[in-house]
Amino acid sequence: MELRSDSCGKGKSVKTFLRLFSFVILVPLAQGALGQLPGRELWQVDTQDPVKSLIQISDLTVDGLPDVVAGTEGNMVFVIESSTGDEWWSYLTDGTVHSLAAIGDVDGLSQEDVLAGTALNSVYCMSGESDGYGGGVVIWKDPSLGADIWSLSTIGDIPTSGDGLREGIAGLGNGRVLCLSGADGTELWSATVSNVVWTVASCPSVNADAIEEVIVGTGGNRLYLLDGATGQELWSLSTSGDVWTVGWLPDINSDGAPETIAGTADDTVYCISGKSVLTGTMLWSFPTESDVWRVVPVPDRLGPGQHAVAVATNGTLVDTHLLRASTGTEIWSTGLAGGVHSLATTADATRDRRGDLVCGTKLSTVDGLDGRDGGHFWRYPAQAVGTINGLVALPDLTGDGLDEVVAGSQSGIVSCLEGILKPLPPASTVQWDDYR
Repeated sequence: MELRSDSCGKGKSVKTFLRLFSFVILVPLAQGALGQLPGRELWQVDTQDPVKSLIQISDLTVDGLPDVVAGTEGNMVFVIESSTGDEWWSYLTDGTVHSLAAIGDVDGLSQEDVLAGTALNSVYCMSGESDGYGGGVVIWKDPSLGADIWSLSTIGDIPTSGDGLREGIAGLGNGRVLCLSGADGTELWSATVSNVVWTVASCPSVNADAIEEVIVGTGGNRLYLLDGATGQELWSLSTSGDVWTVGWLPDINSDGAPETIAGTADDTVYCISGKSVLTGTMLWSFPTESDVWRVVPVPDRLGPGQHAVAVATNGTLVDTHLLRASTGTEIWSTGLAGGVHSLATTADATRDRRGDLVCGTKLSTVDGLDGRDGGHFWRYPAQAVGTINGLVALPDLTGDGLDEVVAGSQSGIVSCLEGILKPLPPASTVQWDDYR
């Protein structure tokens, strides 16, 4: 017998006997049996359809705070005011909105604009400003690109464009990566890779041309770095499983270039030298219990200039890790029961002046973890059942100096949760070095 999971639309097999057994044992823990502080909801929006993508965008509502954009399985894009949860505008696209990206001010209205990629092969560029009646305004649309748009990112203006605007990067289900003009959606370059493109991300230049490069993770077990100016392949690496998630780290091998990190379906995190030639040079790898859903850099977590990598997996016993960025060695790991599907960093909530973590699970919970030791100190059990598909951290909304967290779920709910300060331990156990 084999179970299937289609989180984020990507069907993936799981090892059933152990996972079903662990699920039965661990589900009670997801209901608060560990005694964590309860998360408090500040506002909630019901989008009526599963939330498939969620991003933060710069202030669109002129209240001095960044706002939130959600894309749904029901073909909708919603812009939500972060301070109140009010819908700023919404727009009906032609398909499930798998991906979103903020692209800067394209239309000159002094507000950031939004890219949306759909399951009906289209990329939309929409104004951050509404039409005045609660609807979105399309600046341009690229229809019929040939396949689902699974992932979007942006890079800075490239020489063949020269208009000073950021460009859009789209990863397609037919194995193509497109660079689209931010101004009008014109194709600036196209690259063909080995298989369906699950994820794309930009990173700083590795070839001294000052133009961001493009990291690409695909089906068919392949990771790529493409030249952002031309789409030319700089290097690629064969893995043993589909590449679900990618990112970058500041230079760790003293060659002056950022490194690439990736998480795969072969239960592995990879760190690759950004300045590899033709074939990716592995700096380190780390084995996990299950598929790696997210890799997130945590700058300065171990001290100034000493970075870490947070890892979210589909594991049942252990699903979250913090790794030393320079070596890939594990600092801590923990299990939240049922697998972690989304992951974000927050400003200090544990009094050690360094970032902490928030995790969204397949069992409908949002959990706060101490970035220092993985201690689990708060939990919000979502009111409606559904995987937490997206998380973003927002600056303080309540005046307590702590980041808030916005979660988007498979149940269609977008919730803003209040940041929680980790309680101090009993006075007899407090060591000053622990908190300075």
